[in-house]
Amino acid sequence: MIITFFKYRTINELDTQINLYVEIEKYAPSYILPKYIKVYDFRRHIKGYRLFKIYKGKYIYVNVSYIEEGFKKFVFTLFLWEISLSFVLILMVYYILKRFLKKEQEHKRLLEFILGMISHKFGNFLSVQRVNLELIDAQNKKAFERIKEAYDFMEKDFQDILKIMRNTEQESVAKDNVEYVVERCIDAFQDRLNDKKIHLSLTDASVASKNDDFYNAIYELIDNASKYSKTYIRIKAIKKRKKLYIIVSNDINSKKSGSGFGLKLVEYLSAKNGWQFDIKAKNNTFCAALTIKL
Repeated sequence: MIITFFKYRTINELDTQINLYVEIEKYAPSYILPKYIKVYDFRRHIKGYRLFKIYKGKYIYVNVSYIEEGFKKFVFTLFLWEISLSFVLILMVYYILKRFLKKEQEHKRLLEFILGMISHKFGNFLSVQRVNLELIDAQNKKAFERIKEAYDFMEKDFQDILKIMRNTEQESVAKDNVEYVVERCIDAFQDRLNDKKIHLSLTDASVASKNDDFYNAIYELIDNASKYSKTYIRIKAIKKRKKLYIIVSNDINSKKSGSGFGLKLVEYLSAKNGWQFDIKAKNNTFCAALTIKL
């Protein structure tokens, strides 16, 4: 493109110059033309020259070396510009990356500091409260159980927050089998599920996710269902048109309420991995659905 532009620019310049020189020679025959242009009244062969045009009965020849020298100068100038621009661009990219990496390192140090502070402060607090709960001799066993249950919820949420913060800098991807993950999560909550009916309808499929995100999402959904269901939990996994639909539904125990952190965590993990997450409560039934592209 640039070479073509140079070619047409050179031709236009020569054409303008030749027209002017021919007119000058017409009125001033003694005028000496530039060495790279020769004008004759008839066609002839001249070594090193090429016929450029015929203008008003005159045969105009142009020195080939003149055009080649102009082309070489143009290419050399273009090369210098390219080198200069490339050097400036490399410097800009270098300083941008340097600044970005510096901020990234500062962010990592800040995250490590916050993680250590939270782990130390809240970890110590929860440990002390665990000891206090064990020492309490409560007459009202029901109130004691509610306090203990609230403590367990808080401790679980605290551990989940720490896990998310620790995984921020990691980027490992693994494939998990849906049936295996669901059954493993159900086993983790076996104590809560003893008095509830579990209905499973699972398909054979594997899901790729970062940092065990798929396992954590299913764990939180089953955790949520086990805490707030009254009599049953249904888990379905349907594979259709290169999409996997995982639906966890349960009836609602209206006496219980929680922080909602578990569902917020599933929403975060879904956004991180490009999944679609939807929840719906209707007719005393709660339903959570994950849509995953396979």
